[in-house]
Amino acid sequence: MRDYEFTIKANGQDRRPVIGSFIKVQSATVDVRIIAEDANGSVVADLKMSEGAWVKLPATPFQTIRIENKEAIEVKVVLIIGLGEVDDSSLVGTISISLASTLSNNAATVGTLAALLIPANSAARSHIILNNSAGDIYIGNDAAVTTLSGFKITAGQTVTLDKAPTDAIFSVGSAAGLDVRILSELN
Repeated sequence: MRDYEFTIKANGQDRRPVIGSFIKVQSATVDVRIIAEDANGSVVADLKMSEGAWVKLPATPFQTIRIENKEAIEVKVVLIIGLGEVDDSSLVGTISISLASTLSNNAATVGTLAALLIPANSAARSHIILNNSAGDIYIGNDAAVTTLSGFKITAGQTVTLDKAPTDAIFSVGSAAGLDVRILSELN
């Protein structure tokens, strides 16, 4: 599916080579006449359509589309044309708008002994952990994390935990005094 924009002069027409079997009038300032032709120039469909109208042609795809404007004014039309079909559905129901989440920005120093990096927090939605140092850090879910068992975050690398764990996150570094930044999104 692709959008095609047409600006048709008063009492004019626009003809373009377009392959498709589906036409939807996305927007139009007035009703328009749309003529779809096959590769031989034979008319496959001759339609008068208004904004929002769509049609799926059952035969072989058309090769050319022609839009005629019989009005005394210039007409702007946007068509969605392609192979297949798009259904236009409206969402009906109750919408609830809630406040945005809160961000919490923290810094930590990671050393060669495993230590708590992010405390357990059931209110956290996500975390971004930035290794802001020259050395590597390793994270894990308990105080037994090591440089062999932890998840490695190299110097300058950022790790995003889209679904924040409710458990605490521990870390250990390849060297002492490594700078780590944590951005947490809270409910």
